[in-house]
Amino acid sequence: MSGKPVPVEIKQSGVRELRIVWSDGQVHDFDVVELRRSCRCANCVDELTGAQILHPTQVGEDVRPQTIRQVDRKSTRLNSSHSETS
Repeated sequence: MSGKPVPVEIKQSGVRELRIVWSDGQVHDFDVVELRRSCRCANCVDELTGAQILHPTQVGEDVRPQTIRQVDRKSTRLNSSHSETS
């Protein structure tokens, strides 16, 4: 295999965990609340200035993924109970 590993499976693995299985066999679990708080999409970070639009304090501990969809090799769309797309 050549190049960077890409996700081959993305699923919710627990109440607050999102599991990503990579093409190189690695498996990583992520806390969905921390993922939401660290989102770098254009809705959460100003593309021109880099200023944070979504502040971590705006994301509650009860955030949960509602839908998970791989957009392409580099992007995954996660719609959360926080009503934003990451």
